[in-house]
Amino acid sequence: MREMLSEVLELQLEYSPENTDAMATRGIIVRQRIPRWIRARQNQLAPNLGDFANEFDVTGRDGTGRKTLVPWVRVFAENQSPNPQDGWYAVYLFRPDGQAVSLCISHGSTTWDGMAFHPRPAAEALALMNWSRGEIGAAAAERGFAEGVTLGSDAQLPQAYERTTAFSKTYTVGQIPDEGILVADLANALQLLQILYDAAVNGRQPGALARDVLDAAAQINGLINPNRQPRRGQGYGLTAPQRRAVDERAMAVARQWLEANGFTGIRDVHLREPCDYRAVLGGAAKVVEVKGTTGGPGVILLTRNEVDLHQQSFPNNVLLIVHGITLTGEVANGGTVEAHNPWRIEEDGLTATAFRYTLPN
Repeated sequence: MREMLSEVLELQLEYSPENTDAMATRGIIVRQRIPRWIRARQNQLAPNLGDFANEFDVTGRDGTGRKTLVPWVRVFAENQSPNPQDGWYAVYLFRPDGQAVSLCISHGSTTWDGMAFHPRPAAEALALMNWSRGEIGAAAAERGFAEGVTLGSDAQLPQAYERTTAFSKTYTVGQIPDEGILVADLANALQLLQILYDAAVNGRQPGALARDVLDAAAQINGLINPNRQPRRGQGYGLTAPQRRAVDERAMAVARQWLEANGFTGIRDVHLREPCDYRAVLGGAAKVVEVKGTTGGPGVILLTRNEVDLHQQSFPNNVLLIVHGITLTGEVANGGTVEAHNPWRIEEDGLTATAFRYTLPN
């Protein structure tokens, strides 16, 4: 491994966007040889991902067509980071000047607009970095990782990588350690990654989906594609009794909130209507939607009927998100209400999770 990392750094001095002999050799090392070396040690490395160990994967890239200035090899849990644009991963980033390679804890640095990749918005990147450093800062320092990374280039992509790297350990040219240290450092990086993954699936990451939302989306996909099995386990997911416990807890907490806030004539109608409660406030009839989640209040799932009802009922409608519900086995407790009264459904906030398609005759 030390020899492969050193060779890539030497080839960086011959960088060209064209597929020259030097760049072709660099590509073979980055895309094939280094990932192969890491996979050969999967049994040693994967357990450091904890509950995500069975999602362990590795891939390397140096550019499709034109060669990139910063080649990379990333190690990740497949369902937590399905592509380089999304989620967290441990990644080797090679400096363009060939002076160092850094093992980084990074987040996807670009977004896709349907036409091209663009650097992730600065405010979004900063929020992710501040959050991750709060989650794993002490653990990273204990393992010898420093905050951020320096790639020594003013080009757009290296700068984007710098903005989305929380921590790194840098090996300068001529001082790359032996295999034992490299494996230990990568194991430490995966331990840090596991902490971030666990926090994300439990809804603590800014913008992350809670594990019950992910679980519900996976169920939708399973109904659409019953014979399409995932290549690896989903890691986190709620059992049917746990989902029921979360729903029942959310309904109970929501009813308490309605009573405390002056609603009368409260009726549970969730078994026969596309809303959960009907109630009266100040003489006006209200439809009430309740969503319970173990994570934060950022994302909820809605049926088409729910969307239609609440769009038609506005402003006599209410959304109550009961978030932060805790699970102990199959028992749900806690929960904090975020109330939207009235609740206007903004079209920009809706994202289709499935489509019904009628085939032409």
